[in-house]
Amino acid sequence: MKFKILLFLLFNFQCLNSQVTNWGFYDLDSIISVEMPDAVYEFDTIIESKKIYQMYSKINETNFIAQKFFLDNSLDLKLPTSKKELNSFYMDLAEILNLLISSNEIIESKLIHENIEGYKLSFSDKKNINYQDIILYFVNNNLYIFIYRDANGLNNFNKSKFFNSIEFNQKTDINQYIEKKVPLKFKLFIALIAILILSYIVRFTSKKNTKY
Repeated sequence: MKFKILLFLLFNFQCLNSQVTNWGFYDLDSIISVEMPDAVYEFDTIIESKKIYQMYSKINETNFIAQKFFLDNSLDLKLPTSKKELNSFYMDLAEILNLLISSNEIIESKLIHENIEGYKLSFSDKKNINYQDIILYFVNNNLYIFIYRDANGLNNFNKSKFFNSIEFNQKTDINQYIEKKVPLKFKLFIALIAILILSYIVRFTSKKNTKY
């Protein structure tokens, strides 16, 4: 429920009007950058104790949005620990978005961009006009959401320019899976085994040295 509230608030942020059409690259953080048309505005807030960062620009009825927020186990959402779970994770997100966004038709598809697995959703109205595309990336415990929206229909050039411009900093450590935590009892068991083996080696070595 908490995660649904977060997404609802994210998708209801209001964007300011801007008539500037120049494009430029902007860093969403140290991991991801994207090209957006000027002027670009920033929004930084905390919702449900989670820090949320957003960049956005609006030209007439066209919206370009890039969002980021940190996910952990405090939300009612199972974070992925494998490729299989990552696919399920994206599908769960898509299901939530389908409930939040009313649309006549929704097309979902997996994607790989710069060796990073993502998920794409395309929304169409009753006239079969593709009015919104959303791309999701889960990287380093952060959910990145990229949205291109236009009630009059998406422009193929703008769509391609925006989504294809997403860049991942390959110099940083990028991980799409959460490391499974080893239970404390198992850690203690391994530690005891290591101690027993070490004590056996010490005794064996000392006996061998005594013979000489």
